[in-house]
Amino acid sequence: MGLVPGRECGGCGVCCEVPAIDDKELQKPEGAVCLHFAKGQGCTIYETRPQTCRAHYCSWRYMPNLDDGWRPDKSGVYITGLGEDVPEDHRTRGLKLVIGSAQAIARQTFVEFICAMVENDIPIYLSIPGPVGHPGAKVLANADLAGPVRDKDVPRIVDLLSGLLRNLASFAKDAPPMRKCAN
Repeated sequence: MGLVPGRECGGCGVCCEVPAIDDKELQKPEGAVCLHFAKGQGCTIYETRPQTCRAHYCSWRYMPNLDDGWRPDKSGVYITGLGEDVPEDHRTRGLKLVIGSAQAIARQTFVEFICAMVENDIPIYLSIPGPVGHPGAKVLANADLAGPVRDKDVPRIVDLLSGLLRNLASFAKDAPPMRKCAN
């Protein structure tokens, strides 16, 4: 799958904060803002950035069904593909949705997206960032959402999503610090 033509990151920069980077050229813990990111300017070493950064794009850049409102800095949702952590009973790779605010899950387009993924048996992991230096928490949401999605019960879907986020927040708050990245 290629990048969506005409879609640019612009001043988003969410990928300069959310993921951990463990590269010989750049070390950054999950949730820490990259030292080369300047708000309003973007990456200050863009032309010479490490290969890890050059090769990474969030799923908004790859998924044409997500409109401009899904850009992570606008939607509060950073979507990335997962190759690991996908249950054996699922045929496809999963998607990890890092939720930046509780308001993001109440949007109609978010609920529609979740429903489409669950209906198509695509593993959806809801995640929230932990404090800097601590792992974020994530949960596979498909089983919890299957019934309400089948029944098209939108209020129940939103309630379940809210409950999953509250549980994740409770877990992330108590998570132990992550090990430092290896050099």
